[in-house]
Amino acid sequence: MDGSGLQDLFSTAYALTSTEKILTAHAYSRALRAHSLAQLALATLVFQRIDVTDDEHSAAADMLLAVADIGLQHVKATKDDYHDIIKLKHEAYYKDEPTCYSLGITQNAFMDEYTMSALTEGMTLVAKCKYNGDIVGAAINEATHPWDPDMREKFACNLRCAKVRQLQLFYAYIQRLPDIWNRKKGIALRLLHDSREIAADCGYKVVRCDATSEYT
Repeated sequence: MDGSGLQDLFSTAYALTSTEKILTAHAYSRALRAHSLAQLALATLVFQRIDVTDDEHSAAADMLLAVADIGLQHVKATKDDYHDIIKLKHEAYYKDEPTCYSLGITQNAFMDEYTMSALTEGMTLVAKCKYNGDIVGAAINEATHPWDPDMREKFACNLRCAKVRQLQLFYAYIQRLPDIWNRKKGIALRLLHDSREIAADCGYKVVRCDATSEYT
């Protein structure tokens, strides 16, 4: 396909790794080409070049997403999918995910074990080609707990690989930062809730809240 222009065309709608796999990887290619990728990429390119309103652009984007989704089914992952999910992660995730890329992290036993642990929780979703069953995407979901950041930090300190240790410490940081376990319990939330009730009692249909503090 050298010189065909397909790589430049697909790159308007897809990430570099996905574009490479569309053109080279067999299973991935078969699954994605079934969705009329050339037409989708061309349509995306056209809509980027023409003068349309924001509403028209939004409607066009929704339409293109619907077209791309025609040949896919989104289902819960089963045990039979675990190997393919980890394989897909080896092929695409480590190359594109910014943190892993910057640290130079590639496939390794620890990350595979961590992924498998999350998969066994049974909340992972996969996007499969309706025609041949190939997995083209996955959302690896897992439960979280208040003690997770502390446990992850302690575990990271025992890792020999400095890069993976840095990654786990970063994951602990972003888990802790939102402080979701202590949010929406404060005085401001209760006052806002009561203010909405007062507004409703007075017959107002809309309530505007002006908040300038990072804590509100």
